[in-house]
Amino acid sequence: MQIGSGCIGGTLDVCAPSPAATWSSAIDVDVNLARVIRRIADSALWLLPGAVAAWATLLGFQLLTAPGRWGVLAAGFAAGTLAGLTLVLLALTTLIVAAQPARWSAARVAPAAVAPAPAWRWPAVVAGALALALLLHWPAHRIAEALVPALDTRSSFVSGSGWALALLAGVAAGTALGGGASLWAIALVAWRLIARADLGVAFAHREMWLELATLVGLFVTLAPAARRLVARAPHGRRVLAVAAGAMPVTLTLLLGLLGARQVDRAAFVASFPGVAPYVSIARGALDFDGDGYAAVLGGMDCDDTDPEVSPSAYEQVGNGRDDNCIGGDLASWAPPAEGPAQTGAPRRSVVLITVDALRADMLAPGQMDQLLAFAAGGANFSRAYAPACFTDFALRAVMTGHLPMDFSDGSLFFGQEPSLAERFADAGYATVAIHSIWLLNPYALQGFADVDDSLAVRNRGFRGQTAAATSDKAVAAFTRLRAGGQPFFLWVHYFDPHSDYVAVAGAPDFGPGARGRYRQEVWSTDRELGRLLETIVASGFLDDNLVAVTADHGELLGEHEHFGHAHWVAEQALRVPLVLRGHGVPAGGIDVRVRSIDLFATLLEHGLGVTPAADGASLFPVLAGSERADRDVIAVGEYAGEFMRVAISGGWKLVQDVRGNSEYLYRVDEDPGEVENLVDRQPAEAARLRQLMGAAWDRALNDLALTRKIQRLGNRELDEQRMRNWSRQVLQNSCAHGQAAACDQLRALEVQP
Repeated sequence: MQIGSGCIGGTLDVCAPSPAATWSSAIDVDVNLARVIRRIADSALWLLPGAVAAWATLLGFQLLTAPGRWGVLAAGFAAGTLAGLTLVLLALTTLIVAAQPARWSAARVAPAAVAPAPAWRWPAVVAGALALALLLHWPAHRIAEALVPALDTRSSFVSGSGWALALLAGVAAGTALGGGASLWAIALVAWRLIARADLGVAFAHREMWLELATLVGLFVTLAPAARRLVARAPHGRRVLAVAAGAMPVTLTLLLGLLGARQVDRAAFVASFPGVAPYVSIARGALDFDGDGYAAVLGGMDCDDTDPEVSPSAYEQVGNGRDDNCIGGDLASWAPPAEGPAQTGAPRRSVVLITVDALRADMLAPGQMDQLLAFAAGGANFSRAYAPACFTDFALRAVMTGHLPMDFSDGSLFFGQEPSLAERFADAGYATVAIHSIWLLNPYALQGFADVDDSLAVRNRGFRGQTAAATSDKAVAAFTRLRAGGQPFFLWVHYFDPHSDYVAVAGAPDFGPGARGRYRQEVWSTDRELGRLLETIVASGFLDDNLVAVTADHGELLGEHEHFGHAHWVAEQALRVPLVLRGHGVPAGGIDVRVRSIDLFATLLEHGLGVTPAADGASLFPVLAGSERADRDVIAVGEYAGEFMRVAISGGWKLVQDVRGNSEYLYRVDEDPGEVENLVDRQPAEAARLRQLMGAAWDRALNDLALTRKIQRLGNRELDEQRMRNWSRQVLQNSCAHGQAAACDQLRALEVQP
């Protein structure tokens, strides 16, 4: 047996490894581990420059689009928040690279050496690509118009997709000329800048995915150029390390700022909507009682230890607790009572005309000449407010005289107070409705004996032009009702100004883009509305009866970088025209602030001589000049997950974004653009408006009021055929958006007898 052979008993079959062999294996393990660590480091060096470049690009993008102090804060917070996703992406990708076989080493994916490009090439390629994109925008937009509506989406996608197609073609051409992969990053940022207004609508409540897609796109396209820059620049790796460390530090510091100051928090969410989903995720992790609201990071839960106390809770009368975290405890509540009725009041007819998405400032010469001429013979209220920025809630509030939270909290229906049509029908009136709204909630039609919604199918894709046909039907119905000798209530709704904004042949040129097309549709609607108004005036109807014209809500046309209405409660979305003309209405302009829900009491007082119990109040004292004070306004924004509350009193407007956990206080008489948030600088005014807001919510959403509404609901069933039609429309809409279960239900309905 050899000495030192490491064998026991001289037999080779029981040999143990020698110390040298053990050390060799350990070295092999260490070498393999070092190789893996080196590959991780190499992959990190490959990926981290792209992450930092994406972060810095987003920071610069936000600074460009939201200048000023708030823009800097929002930029830092947004970039820091998105940096968290960058680091997650970096970690996952690094692990994937590290787990690859050795033959797929990081060196093999490293960029090849590239000869320095001439100094003129990059500017020339970028300028050429963007110029080509501008030239290609018109045909690309037409292609998008042909493709996108087929998916049953909205015009904002059309314009954004048009720019995307154009820039795609331009970048492809630039890349062919040698611009390199980073040209795609420039195009991505350019697209975000150019199509920002359209993207704000197209990605409303989906901003998180837009930002994530932007981040990944920038990460991928900027990585090669960023890595070359780090390799060539003096101290490149040190700069890279500092920038990489700045990303989570920025996020941490600004999260503290977010929770500290209300005005900063509100500015972040307003300036960069993509921030809100990430903040909500962080806040949700800190919701200790599981009721959906937290008390930290600006959360509005006033007791995060009790799941029955939150901003969406219902007030329990007299329990000594502020259940909904606004307005304090409601000590007592009694059902609203009607005022005395006029004895022997004549029964007068009423025509109510509403126009969808009509801004107050559209009632101007050259824009709505027909309605303006009609208003000259009556009362034109220049400061009227809608109760909601969403058609369903706004129309039902006008029809019932009650604020939207009186019948719904956005997800549950509590029962609805008797509507105008029901009140008039009970008094022996003929009740007729003509509208073209696809998917109109049937409760908006409660009480109408005759409903003509045959035009609604044209607006299924939001691109129908139905104003002329609506006037044809309205003129025929008015003529028939006028000849019948029976008092009547006629409601006519014009839908055309609602997005999508479609160009109107023969209309004046109001400028390019969505705003110009919107104004064309308003002009066209006014022209057709004029035919109905002329018929009414010529018939002598106004001698003893009343016509009211208003809108369900307004419309944003680029203000606050948005187009549309349902998601926002800015002045342009809530201010509406309001015109009254007829018996007992003096002619002239009125600048007292009023509400469209005041029409409920006004029309019932005129027609039936009653003073109904409602959140709105009759406008006749304002018409008579005996009431000159501005009326307080309460409005609601609840759509697609939004929960916004508005209170306006004096010259002040308070907006609570409950889901976004932020507040905005504006002096709207001096700041109509709602630019300067004074919520921290004017605490007394903010507290006063919160109390006003809380009183309205407590009055509508308390346990005694809800019990009363539910008990009354059973006695007022909907028309079964209308409910079936509405249910069918809901299924058709869901099926068109690819929901297989809805398609199956629709097919089952079609085979039923």
